[in-house]
Amino acid sequence: VTVVVKALAISLLPVGIMVHRSYSERLIDVNCLALIYPVAFMIFVLPGSYFVISKTEESVILGAVLTTIGAIVKIYINHAYEWVVIGQGIAAIGQVFILITPATLAQEWFGPDERVYATSIAIISQFAGLSLGYIMPSIWIKQDDTMKEFETNVHSLLVAQAIMSLIVLSLAFLFLKSQPDFDICDNGGQDKTSKQLHSMRTSAHNSRK
Repeated sequence: VTVVVKALAISLLPVGIMVHRSYSERLIDVNCLALIYPVAFMIFVLPGSYFVISKTEESVILGAVLTTIGAIVKIYINHAYEWVVIGQGIAAIGQVFILITPATLAQEWFGPDERVYATSIAIISQFAGLSLGYIMPSIWIKQDDTMKEFETNVHSLLVAQAIMSLIVLSLAFLFLKSQPDFDICDNGGQDKTSKQLHSMRTSAHNSRK
């Protein structure tokens, strides 16, 4: 899920100049699409954390749902560019529920010897998602595309991202159980609030990178 979240965060930044020319949008406005994510994180991280404290698994599902809705909304770019902005905003809210959960989820699902690996994989997946976000536009869009070809190809790119989001959401529904079968109460009585504070500190540090 984190890979998809970070891939969508890049949005149309790699082809910003072509978007600027084809949709007559200011280049700075196109580039600012990527800034919606950190701004949304700062606004919603505190209220989102209260939900994650008691509903860790549900928060992952909620984040995946919002990410998918945002990705689907963005495919209407050729009807109006504003749909991309709206979709980016919806997905940006969804990322909050994904990025603040790794440490808490690892605490609940894995034993003490496995938690550091689980959290590390979640962190690494953020960089994998950023890489994917930069690679995907080059697969569909070429520098010598005409305006009509670019509009068709950017629509195909956004459809591919929406399909990717749908697949990840389906996997989350299928495999994310509500509670692990083993007892993980081996941390000396650390409550969920303390775990969530650790999760927030880790996620905030990673978001600044």
